[in-house]
Amino acid sequence: MDENSWHDQWRIKRALKKLSADPMNEVWIITDSDVGVLKRAYGHIRGLHLAGYKGTQLNRQSARG
Repeated sequence: MDENSWHDQWRIKRALKKLSADPMNEVWIITDSDVGVLKRAYGHIRGLHLAGYKGTQLNRQSARG
């Protein structure tokens, strides 16, 4: 699988920040790997919820940005 370009990663993070900041949204990213992978890439985004191992490992954030 190809990695996203720097510009695409920036656009993804910007969209996730906007979506997660809206109190009407509950935004989750789910991966089949360890949730730590997502935490390193997206853990700084307030209100974004992460799930690893196909949803069996949760990292739910309660703070809104």
